[in-house]
Amino acid sequence: MECLAPLSTLIKVMVTLQQLKPKGNSMIVKNLKEKQIQAAILLMQGKTGREVATELNITPETVSHWRANPEFEAFMNELRLDVIKSARDSLKNLSVKATRTLEDLLEKADSDAVRLKAALAILAMAGHTDPRNGLWAWGIGSTNPDNVAEEQENEKLKEKMMINVMSKAF
Repeated sequence: MECLAPLSTLIKVMVTLQQLKPKGNSMIVKNLKEKQIQAAILLMQGKTGREVATELNITPETVSHWRANPEFEAFMNELRLDVIKSARDSLKNLSVKATRTLEDLLEKADSDAVRLKAALAILAMAGHTDPRNGLWAWGIGSTNPDNVAEEQENEKLKEKMMINVMSKAF
């Protein structure tokens, strides 16, 4: 199984063990050994526990034991989050190209149906077709600080849920 995004971020994480030492509340690796960190990265690359064990010259049971370790799992979650963020950044970069393609279709397509679909796609992506978006569907949030705080908390919960779903996919 392959990860959803390039693993360059994960490879950078492995440059030196010193870089992996926690700074504030970031990476939770202070009690992980170098082989555990390598195992986590190999697992994130889609290798099975047996493959990781063979590559690191340890037993599959050791990999299973590590996976039950909360600090190891927390580190795996950090790596998963990096993969998700990398994938999200890639999608953001591609969105500019996709928008240009839609603009070209909107302006140059011979078919009325193609132009209509492009127009509807643009409106939907801009949030103009979802009645849940406030202020005439412009996607502008609340001006009430309490509501903004609630929206922010909901976004954090959505991100945590996404991480949880993605962690089960890996």
